[in-house]
Amino acid sequence: MTPSILFLDIDGVIRLEPQFGTKFKKPRFRDPDASMDEKNDDWCPKAVAVLKSVVTLSGCDIVVTSDWVKNETLERMQQLFRDRAVKPPVDMLTYVHYTNMDELEKGRVDLIEEWLAVHPEVTKWAVVDDMPLPLYDRFVWCTDAMVGLAQPGLKFFLLDALSR
Repeated sequence: MTPSILFLDIDGVIRLEPQFGTKFKKPRFRDPDASMDEKNDDWCPKAVAVLKSVVTLSGCDIVVTSDWVKNETLERMQQLFRDRAVKPPVDMLTYVHYTNMDELEKGRVDLIEEWLAVHPEVTKWAVVDDMPLPLYDRFVWCTDAMVGLAQPGLKFFLLDALSR
């Protein structure tokens, strides 16, 4: 049986607004010898706990949709998730080049639709992001980037979307 897919953004969902951009300010971010934790140690524990619960209860696989795909490989992203005891992503979308938020939102939706077209066996899926994406009943919007996925009720909306 094909697992459901959770298309997951990171910033604003499991890495919250107070931490946005901090990875680029860390002295060792560009150092190839620095560990992943030295570069990306600021995920919200509460939001990560909700993500773990959603993955465990739904059995879904994760596809990363975040801008992080510009600077990280799938293998490095998988290690970040393993380091936090979260099921690692099975794939990640390509980077969306954009000059404004409308282009970013449209580009992300287009990439998700392209991914689904290449994987027709996937019939159950959901998207969680802190940007409003027009994916209708499959989309869960983290409207408060200060709490992200730990926002009350989002876990249940995601589980419902992943079950359709």
